[in-house]
Amino acid sequence: MDGTLSIGFSPSGRDGMRVHVTGPRTLGNTIEYWRQIAEQVALLRPRKLLLVDDLAGADLTPQEWQQLVRAMAGYGLEQVRIAHTKRNGLDHLEYCEIYANAAGIEARAFDDEREAERWLRYGETAAGATPAVPPHWTR
Repeated sequence: MDGTLSIGFSPSGRDGMRVHVTGPRTLGNTIEYWRQIAEQVALLRPRKLLLVDDLAGADLTPQEWQQLVRAMAGYGLEQVRIAHTKRNGLDHLEYCEIYANAAGIEARAFDDEREAERWLRYGETAAGATPAVPPHWTR
């Protein structure tokens, strides 16, 4: 771990977890917070994960994002739908989304937390189909 990393876990809805991370942005810190997330996922078994990434500093390179996804393979993240939010801009985060999806992890990158929450509730399934929304009955 590099510098002071802060990781906060809280429930999100009835089957989700919200994680807020702050501190310096380094590959070591990123691997550390994902390791801790994987531990909590194994313990609590949420179906959805909202990650709010407020780390500061230069973004990880596409190669570092790929290294991160490889390092997290087999830790159970394949069992949870992940919305990774960077409110200060995505930078290279879309590479993490690409690598995660290729590794069988259902993940999307967002720069807006509300949009990420909406995707977790109503977004596309891993098969690409939009879940059915119950009809609104009218008279």
